[in-house]
Amino acid sequence: MKKLLLLALVMVLSLTVSAVAETIINPDELSYPVRTPANKSDNPVIEGEHPFTGLKAETDEERDALERFTPILVVYDNNAEGYMHWGVGSADIIFQVPNQSMANNKLLALYASRFPVYAGGLRSARMTAFPFALALNTAFASAGMPPEGEPREDGTVGVNFYRKKYSYTNHQKYFDCTSGRNYHHKLSEEEQKQYGVKGVSASLAHIQEMRNDWMLANGVTFEKRPFLFTDEPLTRGEEATVIDMQFRESTDPKNTKTNENSNCTFRYEEGLGYTRDILAGTEFDRETEEFLYFANVIVMRVKTNSKGVWGTSYLYYENNLVGSGKADIFQNGRYIRGAWYREKEDSRLIFLDDEGNELQFQRGASYIVVNDNHCVVTYE
Repeated sequence: MKKLLLLALVMVLSLTVSAVAETIINPDELSYPVRTPANKSDNPVIEGEHPFTGLKAETDEERDALERFTPILVVYDNNAEGYMHWGVGSADIIFQVPNQSMANNKLLALYASRFPVYAGGLRSARMTAFPFALALNTAFASAGMPPEGEPREDGTVGVNFYRKKYSYTNHQKYFDCTSGRNYHHKLSEEEQKQYGVKGVSASLAHIQEMRNDWMLANGVTFEKRPFLFTDEPLTRGEEATVIDMQFRESTDPKNTKTNENSNCTFRYEEGLGYTRDILAGTEFDRETEEFLYFANVIVMRVKTNSKGVWGTSYLYYENNLVGSGKADIFQNGRYIRGAWYREKEDSRLIFLDDEGNELQFQRGASYIVVNDNHCVVTYE
């Protein structure tokens, strides 16, 4: 009943949204003067508090997740035939990253405090995904990746190169969910029809097995890289209770065609957080049928290079996501302009607020969009 009521509310809001004034964030402002963070090393670990949500460990499962820290970053599909997803309600952070163009995106779900039985549908990795495994210091799982290929003239190389460089060996820090006993299964044809999930989007990762049967059994754990958190709601900045994101296929202002699979709208509910509306409806976890709520929504502006490889065009972050840039930050129904900073390939990812201090996250899950000026953001 709750789901039906919320869907009805979304429809009403959609009909009335045009009557409300919108503010457009300049998508071309990718660079931003960033003061070097006062603390570039890892933040202190707070006992009993999850490092990526700031929530207290309340169950035996959550306490075990803190004691034996084994975060796993999983590559998800972002096409209409892949929704709704399994396991996303347990994610601490969801990233939306470029796939083979800035308008065509994939999702990354980070599991660190809770581990669902299944996660998916899965898709293959790209170099726009792997830097976040390094930045957050997590294991990594995907339905394979493109061939490694040869390093190109500018030095860019594929996921496999960096996987080996940073010791992401199979089944310890990396899980290739494509063949053999690799902790995954594909839904049957009958199940695919039942759930409306098609083809490559029907593969699910066995998250609990990855953690319990391999990483913990082989002593694989990770050092925590906590965000900072606050119990005080954001009160400065501009009101922003509806955030619309359109992913344009061209930066030519005359070409307004967008990628419907990537477009999304966030709506703030007092005391709950932001829901996310997509082509398939308001997002919920397929397994639990519960809506997703996010305490923090961030648009991380990046610069990329596009290289023709293996008959198509793959994207690479400039300097492999090392450097800094603008970030649009939404908390508690309000907007502030901030920034992101990352010193080295294996350094943590730091977000800064509008005053140049390290961002204090609201407690709860976060949704982080990674894009350049192809992502046009309006709020009201």
